[in-house]
Amino acid sequence: MKNLRNMFRFAKPVTPGFGLSANFYLVTFVPTTQLPTLSQVCNPTADGGAEAAMIVPLDAGATKQALNEPLRMGKYAIASLDKKTVIELVITGIDATTYNPPAIADTAWAAENLSDDIRHTMRATWILAQFRFRSHHPMVAPALQLIHGVASRLAELTDGLVCDPLAEKYALGKNTRLSEGLVPNELVTFQVEPHQLVSRGMVKFGMPEVSIRGFSLTYERAAANLLLSAIHSMLQGRTYAIGDKLTSENHVFRLVADPDARAGERPVIEFIPDDVVSVDDALSDFVEG
Repeated sequence: MKNLRNMFRFAKPVTPGFGLSANFYLVTFVPTTQLPTLSQVCNPTADGGAEAAMIVPLDAGATKQALNEPLRMGKYAIASLDKKTVIELVITGIDATTYNPPAIADTAWAAENLSDDIRHTMRATWILAQFRFRSHHPMVAPALQLIHGVASRLAELTDGLVCDPLAEKYALGKNTRLSEGLVPNELVTFQVEPHQLVSRGMVKFGMPEVSIRGFSLTYERAAANLLLSAIHSMLQGRTYAIGDKLTSENHVFRLVADPDARAGERPVIEFIPDDVVSVDDALSDFVEG
């Protein structure tokens, strides 16, 4: 009986302790009506600088000849070579969606946070290519590298840009490929307000965003270092909950619910000093140098 149980013992897939939210997606803004061929974007041997992956149209009646034809409006499936990640690509014109890049480019937020080149590309956008996971590698990082790689490749071929809506991040194609592993600076941004930082992008992992407030301008970099340190730990599998503490060399931060996070929005946990010192003093261990 014991031998029989051993025969049917299956190993659980190794994971980092978290996955990817079904709400996560990337969008490539394409400022031209001339799209590359499928094989220029993806092919199994990465010929010509393409992403190493398989791509097929989901239209009924599609043939192998489609691989050498330009992308067009419609749906495609993209699979990693190990078939552990599958991405759905949907290509539409901007007139067929409520997502309006030119309108976003003209907002006060865009004027303050985005470069002239990015806003110019948004205003010139004709086509949107949305990438969304249908399944992903259990270790997460390979899946993110693939989805960013494919979105970036399309942006590079069309002089477009890639948007991560959950991270509120916009970048020209050449700047959107990921390093190996999970690098906080590549996956999240910070919403910067006077004396306050709030992350944007952790929700893609089903995790709360992190925040800190009450620091002076001099310690803004140190505040970012603290949050990046926490995010790095979270992406290594560390979990944080309300009431937990983070200990630095000389000080302790306690985690509380961010009072500004409204019900129904993404959850946010805030780091506050646990000892009787100012936020600036507590951040002294996170000053670079």
